[in-house]
Amino acid sequence: IYKNGLPVKHEEMQFPMIIASSMGLFDKFPVYRQRIQSSSSRYNNGNYCYVGPKASSNMFMSKMNVFLRSLSSINSSLSPKKAKDIENAFKHIGYLPELSFELSVKKYSVSKFNNINSSYYEHLTNNYVKDSNREPIYIDFNLSANKLDDFDSYNLYTLYAYRQEGVYSRLKCKIKTRGGTYVDFDDISSGEFNLLLLMLDIILYGDNKNLLVLLDEPEISQHPNWQIELVSMLDEALEGYSSHLLVATHSHFLVSNLPLGRSNVINLDKDALDKVVVSYIQSETYGWSS
Repeated sequence: IYKNGLPVKHEEMQFPMIIASSMGLFDKFPVYRQRIQSSSSRYNNGNYCYVGPKASSNMFMSKMNVFLRSLSSINSSLSPKKAKDIENAFKHIGYLPELSFELSVKKYSVSKFNNINSSYYEHLTNNYVKDSNREPIYIDFNLSANKLDDFDSYNLYTLYAYRQEGVYSRLKCKIKTRGGTYVDFDDISSGEFNLLLLMLDIILYGDNKNLLVLLDEPEISQHPNWQIELVSMLDEALEGYSSHLLVATHSHFLVSNLPLGRSNVINLDKDALDKVVVSYIQSETYGWSS
């Protein structure tokens, strides 16, 4: 290991938190178990976090599970900046940060709750099960930055944890539009879903130590206008962090809006012998036509 060109001891280094994100099934990012129970995976080490939709090397999680996993970290103790960034992520794709859940609970079984290792949630369980006699149950969340102080004690982690443990027979979510109507979460477009999840994950899983964000083809399903704006959105969300973005992309739109003075473009191509050739675009690409 080298720091500023000189060898250093392992224990002297501060390693970055790595957030890896892709909406594709065939990216090369390693995945660890997404269950509530702890896993012995070597990737559960506090320095690596995969936030894409893969549940394993060849299987996707459901759209609802991915969404709830992202939302599960939202609570009233969020910093004001993160709360505002979350609100802006919803607004950027044309929605308000207001969610309405409809759920039905399977017949109560103690074993379903034993895997949720939190006295707080165990305390809630009795009242939760009593309420399950009235079906369906409706729970609303307002994630606006000025509303987080009033965040419901029945929070989003509970929905995620119970969903993972198979407690619900039905769980639906609606998201509020800027026009005041609600749209079923399953009906939002793949581009809206991908962009919202990417923003939420980076905002929520990032912390104040060094951060390395790895993005594999974030332009998937994105309108060219959003491809152009993507890096600027992430740049704003990561303001104040010691961070790097490493993006693999085929999008000329994305590359044409990289920040001045602190970005580089590396081009990978193949020569006549099928060998990979690495070259650098020496100029700043900000403002270039795609």
